Amino acid sequence: MKRVMSLVLFVALLLTMFVGTPVQAQNEDYDTDLTYESNPEVTSNLDEIKEKISELQRRGYIGDESSLNEINLPGQQQASYDNVELLAETYVLVGLDTDTNKTIDIDQLILDNGPSDTEKPLNLVFYTLKITDFIGNPNTTEADFVHSAAVTSALGCCSFPKDYTINSSVYQSTDGTIYAEFAKKIETVKIREDVNIVTRINTTFYWKSDATAYANFKDASNLAASGTEGPFLLNKKGVKYPEYTDNNSKLVLTKPASTTWTKGNIGCGLTPTERIKYRDYYDTSYGSITWVDNLGRVKYEIHHIRPCNYGGTNIYDNLIPLPYDFHRKVVTPWWSSY
Repeated sequence: MKRVMSLVLFVALLLTMFVGTPVQAQNEDYDTDLTYESNPEVTSNLDEIKEKISELQRRGYIGDESSLNEINLPGQQQASYDNVELLAETYVLVGLDTDTNKTIDIDQLILDNGPSDTEKPLNLVFYTLKITDFIGNPNTTEADFVHSAAVTSALGCCSFPKDYTINSSVYQSTDGTIYAEFAKKIETVKIREDVNIVTRINTTFYWKSDATAYANFKDASNLAASGTEGPFLLNKKGVKYPEYTDNNSKLVLTKPASTTWTKGNIGCGLTPTERIKYRDYYDTSYGSITWVDNLGRVKYEIHHIRPCNYGGTNIYDNLIPLPYDFHRKVVTPWWSSY
């Protein structure tokens, strides 16, 4: 009986060493205490735009009564969803000389001292165009890609436009390099009115978008502002491909080169011996990491960047260590809806 128990313990130890994923680790959530970049927060240049407007106010080009709080309006389309994931938010500030109908260099204008009291005031108008891309109902079969654009402010002197014409487009790509226009909308709207393109997501694609706004006066229509956003790689449930850089080796979880890989039955999983060889290779090349802690809990798993069932291989360029929870809860679910 003692021999049988010893044999069982010995086999369990071998499984822990070679397979690298103890049985108990598959059914528990662990705080791995590992830092990694996964879906970093969406950045916005709103503060930068507000700072420029404040400088224009200080130099006398914009009146003090102008409200900076209006710049980040509107966003009515987002309110129509119970759940929203913001992909990008971009503000474009453009200055227009209404005497010549030409755009001006705002950065250079800020470097100047501003008009003196004896000079004729410059007939300048400043526009802010807000472009937003987000996912409505993310991680569901009813996920929408929403591209929204609006002129949110017109500041300065003299006459202001009666309305604006916004030209918006959404583009898709299967490889992230060649994009085709998928949807387009041209609408004439008042200030702070959204122009939205809503597209149901049911296939994995790379996405990009752009918007151009024209200021419509009584006798002319002038370019106000334009901007682009993307690319975003989204699976068929509207989940963004996870971003990850290994802090130790600086290896990157690269995006797939195609969104049309066919799922097959090709297997390329690492054997226990191959797994140990890769760990040794990694530790020797980049410095050792804790693959399994002293309690037998898995800290890192070896991930195939191009999964085996989508044509991936065991070459080391296709392998990257990922934190256990990140691998199981973020990366694997993304590929499940590829």
